[in-house]
Amino acid sequence: MAERCLHRNSLLVAVLLIIEAHTVSAQREPGALQGVVSDSTSGETLPFANVVIEGTNLGGAANGDGFYLITKVPPGTYRVAASYVGYRIIVKNVTIREGTASRVSFKLPPVPIELETVIKTGDRFRRENETAVSMHAVGPQELGMVPAAVESDVFRVIRALPGVVSTSDVTAQFFVRGGAGDQNLILLDGMTIYNPFHALSLFSIFDTDIIKYAEFQTGGFGVEHGTRLSSVLNIVTREGNRNRVAGRGSASFLAGKAMVEGPTPLVDGSWMISARKSYLDGTLRKFVNQRLPLSFYDAVGSGTLWFSQTRKFSFHVFASGDDIRNASVKEPNYRWRNRAFGLSYTQPLSNSFLVDITFSRSFFRGELEPKESNVRPSLSKVEDVYFYTNLTSFVYYPNELMLGFMYRLPSFTFSVVNGAGFPVQINEGIAEGAMWVQFKWEKPGKYGFEAGLRLNFNFLLDNFESTYEPRINGRLTLTPLLTLRAGFGRHHQQVITVTNEDDVIPLFESWIPVRSPFLPEEADHYVLGIESDPSEAVSLSVQGYTKRFRHLVSFNRDKVDRFDPDFVQGKGESHGVETLVRYTSATYYWWVAYTLGWASRTENDRSYAPRYDRRHTLNVVGLAKLGAGWEVGLRWELGSGLPFTQSVGFYDRITFAGAFDSTFVNEAGAPYTVLGARNESRLPVYHRLDISLSKEITIGSAKLKAEVAIVNAYDRRNVFYFNRATGERIDQLPFFPTATLSVSL
Repeated sequence: MAERCLHRNSLLVAVLLIIEAHTVSAQREPGALQGVVSDSTSGETLPFANVVIEGTNLGGAANGDGFYLITKVPPGTYRVAASYVGYRIIVKNVTIREGTASRVSFKLPPVPIELETVIKTGDRFRRENETAVSMHAVGPQELGMVPAAVESDVFRVIRALPGVVSTSDVTAQFFVRGGAGDQNLILLDGMTIYNPFHALSLFSIFDTDIIKYAEFQTGGFGVEHGTRLSSVLNIVTREGNRNRVAGRGSASFLAGKAMVEGPTPLVDGSWMISARKSYLDGTLRKFVNQRLPLSFYDAVGSGTLWFSQTRKFSFHVFASGDDIRNASVKEPNYRWRNRAFGLSYTQPLSNSFLVDITFSRSFFRGELEPKESNVRPSLSKVEDVYFYTNLTSFVYYPNELMLGFMYRLPSFTFSVVNGAGFPVQINEGIAEGAMWVQFKWEKPGKYGFEAGLRLNFNFLLDNFESTYEPRINGRLTLTPLLTLRAGFGRHHQQVITVTNEDDVIPLFESWIPVRSPFLPEEADHYVLGIESDPSEAVSLSVQGYTKRFRHLVSFNRDKVDRFDPDFVQGKGESHGVETLVRYTSATYYWWVAYTLGWASRTENDRSYAPRYDRRHTLNVVGLAKLGAGWEVGLRWELGSGLPFTQSVGFYDRITFAGAFDSTFVNEAGAPYTVLGARNESRLPVYHRLDISLSKEITIGSAKLKAEVAIVNAYDRRNVFYFNRATGERIDQLPFFPTATLSVSL
């Protein structure tokens, strides 16, 4: 009896083991899907394209290289759809096999603008499933919307976005959410650009024809970005045409430019070369309202090699130069040079990892040659070596784990002759490093949350300093039409410019490291916002922000003698509310951006408003496609008055000239201006309308485009500044027409 029970139990156990083994074998290991989404006509990858497995909740947006990876896909056959703004949706039947990664790439054909529903599919999916709280994507369409002021410029597009303030028509410099101008990190294909402006900051050194896309973050940076307090502008250039040799050339009242691109021979890849050169300084004379013997150039070269559908190697080269050469020996000469080159490599590892590696070197040199003028010679140099690597894990897809490391070796040279006639030179190098980790929890259509920590370490001379930066961003979908976003981040900055931001037009900027006993500059960001898409055509975003600054370094305005420090550290804060409304249809694209903001600084126990503290800023930007190749663009800007320091009186100050020969006894003195409280007064309200009209025609394989733009169409007299010596009022740009003719082959 006992043996029969034992036999029966053994048989039962065996049956259960067989059933369990069968069940385990039935639960097959999932596979993965990866590939690249590109343009079918040029072979250029499409950044942030969307790939969705129909009938499931699996899918996501590609990265900036057009690469996508979807893991945890059960084996089987599916319909997979790829979409992108302005392109036809492509659907493929894909079979996912157990434990393997299926590689499927998509080549999307462009579609006519009349197919409105196709145009908007991709962008909406990406916004609904990202956790970034203050991210603005700028693509070719946005770059072509803002009428050009002499030259089309990505910075002037950025200035029309919420949270951004500019202080004049003449310069392209911008200030973000109450931060200073040197607190903006500018990246070009991973290369750090220290001086992103042409001379006098008239416009940026980046030709818009080479830009594939730009990501502009005004808050809520991910842990991979650091070293600046206020914003990150990441500009990515075009890879070049992988299918055929093509070219483009254009000429304006100021400069001519040309671009050539094509496939690489023998291997799968592409290349691009672009250059721009000025030839008419008379246009600039009208632009800045003074004689300006300026010449400039900028050039970009890049190459991309594809070792497989998903493995990519790229190299980039950039150069720019500006010269102001005055004929008179009584006027100084200025010279600026930028050089940079970079290498990058991207590759997926197995089915669940993606690695990005970047190496770059950047150079900047600015020089002032006084000749026989009264100004003193100055020299500023920056040399920067940068290495970056980032690993993203999709093991817990759709959740993500990111690990990264950065190391930078910048060196700075600053040379000037002080007021006593003695040369002063700073020649220092620092080592900046950072490590970070970030985990992202994602429930598509419901919520997304990312939390990370960045650890910075700096070596300056014999000092070692470390700082930590927690970063938290989140998204919660309240209803199908309403999404809540929030973020917090701490940021540090170790290098600053030694310029006076009260200068009307900055001529000479020098970068130096923050040295002991001063601490690195620090800022905390708090962001809370809500978004809604009430219809397919309209999107609305409202965000509130607060920034608290600590250890801000600035010139010591109370310096009396040589024993007083040249710099002091202070604090500041800014807060505001931003609103952005977009309307997109087949023939119209508009956005309206309004910012209500406050900014303040405190130094030596005295508080004041910085010159970029603008209470109200309103920008209306629009583009209308009229058909038959005609387009009309406009931008209208309204801003409340900027702060300035009034002159409250004058007196004759004795200069003690000729003190050793007693001739100063009868000296009458030189007129000296007595200033009121710093930035206590406000300039009048500013407003301006820019419009453009363009026509594109096709002749054979060539496309010709003619564009006419008018800056300040109704000739508004906006105050630029008052000359304190003469009391003369200097206005900003008057009615100013420009024209551009371009040819694409």
